Amino acid sequence: MVRSGIPRGIERERVVLAIQDYLAGEPHHFGPSTRFDLVHEGRRLPPKAIVGLAGKRATGELLKPRDFSGGKWS
Repeated sequence: MVRSGIPRGIERERVVLAIQDYLAGEPHHFGPSTRFDLVHEGRRLPPKAIVGLAGKRATGELLKPRDFSGGKWS
């Protein structure tokens, strides 16, 4: 079941560390951004990949696309 929104326990510090992981080439289960980007220090990053990696920092397990969604769009 896909949960909506960002999972609990993902705080700013974990997101910043996840960005470093992403830039270092840490593997993840997400493709490129399709609609929105996360911008950090002038770099455009895929937000779902960053959240997936931050989830690993929060829980020890890398989040997958089925673990959360970006929300509903009309």
